[in-house]
Amino acid sequence: MNKDRSIAWLIGVLLLTVPVCWAGPASALSKEDQGAIRAAVEAYRDGWLKGESEAVMATFTSDAVLQPSGLPPIVGEEGIRAFWWPSDGPATKVLAMELHLDEIGGDGNLAFARGRGSLTFSYEQDGVIKTVSARSTFLNILRKGADGSWRTSHRMWSDLPSD
Repeated sequence: MNKDRSIAWLIGVLLLTVPVCWAGPASALSKEDQGAIRAAVEAYRDGWLKGESEAVMATFTSDAVLQPSGLPPIVGEEGIRAFWWPSDGPATKVLAMELHLDEIGGDGNLAFARGRGSLTFSYEQDGVIKTVSARSTFLNILRKGADGSWRTSHRMWSDLPSD
């Protein structure tokens, strides 16, 4: 009798958890959403190439999180601005940025964009202009806003060894 109760209890638990775990088929991203996600990634790149910090920030949600390679997460607009445009840091100019999307996926109001890229930028230090080039992989998580626009809520990247 004890064994039967245990089996009945287990079946009950499983039946109660199935509806929670399975929410039915996900709605795939429409072609319009995929295009808007691609455009959001391109707007991020274009903002950097134009040297427009506000254009870059416009591609992020207000509670965005950056997860740079080898560093702790950077949370929120204020933290992101301080990281990329520090008031006491040298002026940096992005000379080239290429982003290649390898995959876009998601459903409803949440999506991801995975890819790889390269970046070349310059800055002045002690009167000398230095140029740095890097390659990386990236993963963006994007949320669809009430206005239908897609913005990055999380951006993670991993530096790749130089050639």
